[in-house]
Amino acid sequence: MFAKSGAHLLPTPGPDLLVEQPLDGAPPLTAGGIPFTGFIDLVDARQLASDGVLRITDHKFTSNVARNAATPEQLADANTEPGLQMVGYAAWALSQVERFPGLRELELEHLYYQTRGQHLAVSVVASVPVGHVAREWRTKVEPQVEAMKAHAQAARAADVPANFGPACTKYGGCPFMAKCLSGEKTMSLRDKLLVSDRRPTS
Repeated sequence: MFAKSGAHLLPTPGPDLLVEQPLDGAPPLTAGGIPFTGFIDLVDARQLASDGVLRITDHKFTSNVARNAATPEQLADANTEPGLQMVGYAAWALSQVERFPGLRELELEHLYYQTRGQHLAVSVVASVPVGHVAREWRTKVEPQVEAMKAHAQAARAADVPANFGPACTKYGGCPFMAKCLSGEKTMSLRDKLLVSDRRPTS
């Protein structure tokens, strides 16, 4: 029922809207040669012909909009969690040259629906030029992917630089955070299995 609170913020339904648009179409969204998968909730190109504007919307459900909603600045910054998602969606749009001719600006929207207390919906939009999206992808996302590829080749966890960023406290916090911060060594699941295999059986 709370979804109805955002009906007035949605475009009029029509076959020209792209709903649940996959990222792995032709061409797929990639960074560092790695393809991205996923689906864009809504792509609205109704302002493209007149203003060169494409709106990309992602629906978000949260218990408290005031506390949890991203800011427009975060949606436009690929170094943030919401921004990485929305800049990625925008980068996909830039690759679709024939589908979106004349594209010059993207409206990156999080449409929030509050699930507790008052039923309300809030739209947060970042309007960014295509040059901003291309720059964010090239200078932030591509290097992140290259670093991930390099770290994936590491033989030991100690060979990968530690990251004590905000992710450590997300979703109730990582149960290993105290050990990481204290420098205590932990045994990976792989090593535990190897040790177990070496133990003699009775």
